[in-house]
Amino acid sequence: MPDTRAVSSPAEGAPGAAPPPQTVAPKTPVEDVLLAYVDQLAGDRAGHRAICFHLSRLNRAHRQEKHLQIAANLLKGAVDQFSGRLFVLRSADIVIVCKGITARAIDQTVDALRYLFNDDKLAKQGGEAQFYSVFDLEIGYPQFSSLIQQIRDKEAKQLAKANREPAKPVERRLNELLDALSGTDLSHMVRRQTVWELHPEKKPQPKFDELFVSIERLSSVISPDVSLAKDRHLFQYLTRWLDRHVLTRLAWEQFGNARPVSFNINVATLHTPEFLKFDNERAAGWRGRTILEIQLGDLWADLAAYLAIADLVKQRGYLRCLDGITHQAFPCINFQHLKIDLVKLIWDDALLQQDEAATRTLLQAIRDCGTGRIVLTRCGRAEAVKFGQALGIHLFQGWHLDRLSGTPPS
Repeated sequence: MPDTRAVSSPAEGAPGAAPPPQTVAPKTPVEDVLLAYVDQLAGDRAGHRAICFHLSRLNRAHRQEKHLQIAANLLKGAVDQFSGRLFVLRSADIVIVCKGITARAIDQTVDALRYLFNDDKLAKQGGEAQFYSVFDLEIGYPQFSSLIQQIRDKEAKQLAKANREPAKPVERRLNELLDALSGTDLSHMVRRQTVWELHPEKKPQPKFDELFVSIERLSSVISPDVSLAKDRHLFQYLTRWLDRHVLTRLAWEQFGNARPVSFNINVATLHTPEFLKFDNERAAGWRGRTILEIQLGDLWADLAAYLAIADLVKQRGYLRCLDGITHQAFPCINFQHLKIDLVKLIWDDALLQQDEAATRTLLQAIRDCGTGRIVLTRCGRAEAVKFGQALGIHLFQGWHLDRLSGTPPS
């Protein structure tokens, strides 16, 4: 998920908040503010519930400052609706305390955070007490107060350790990456994979091709000692550099009667001279045949910038595709508000084990979105296609479809 900027004001104690002027005394640590608030609730706990998201337990690559800003933005709706308070702790844990929050709202809040960190095993598989903890403060006040104290103690130890281990300057690593990229031929790393239209008892028909660069292959060539996908600063820089490379590559291609093409692009890149140049140089025959795939995390991080240009790219003949949506997050998203033409829903084998209620919820969300707008991706087995068709989906992408059609991805 490429990092950009958060679209709302930083939450209380959130990383990225502006530092106080030099003439102002340092702010009280947010953990102390939270403990003081908990003390205030001691005599009036009726109806209050607290949720602690244990983000400090996530992989370090998944709990960078921008991740926490996006998480705070996602949680703000529940906090505002239920007269709550939100605290982003220095440890990376996030605590919200709300009055009258419903069980359904808690589940939706947890699912939203699971989606944001779905690349992390803890968020994807961790249950209550691992990824998050819920406290009814009428009966669980002592345990909650004790947990906050433990978090503060743990953060102090981590901070002391970090001060003894200075990190390698990001600027130096970026310069090394730039030097490596400037001399790298990426032509053999560009891949295509087809999105297929498939109806029961019929052969797959090609709908459009996704053009992408293999990050793993690129990382092994230019930076074998560092995983580009796990270093958020490097990954952000890399994806924006790749945006420009792919735009240049597409500008050279002659599509003629070829299928439409999709490619991933950062929201920030849509506002750059490189994209405007690409748009100006597109042939008239490309109108309506180019699909822009945007990651949900990137869209949330820069929602205002996306909405500012979403109508314009539509008018210029592009289709807008929201990429990488999990089945847990899908029912929570208002796709109409996000001005999206297509949605890529990720296949997960867990769908085969979920209960009927969860499947009905997903089915209704798919119908509300429009079955013709959804692409079920990462379909590596026949069961994925069968399940998708049962939900009314007829657009698929993945190795199983490539094998079935007899045309493996290039």
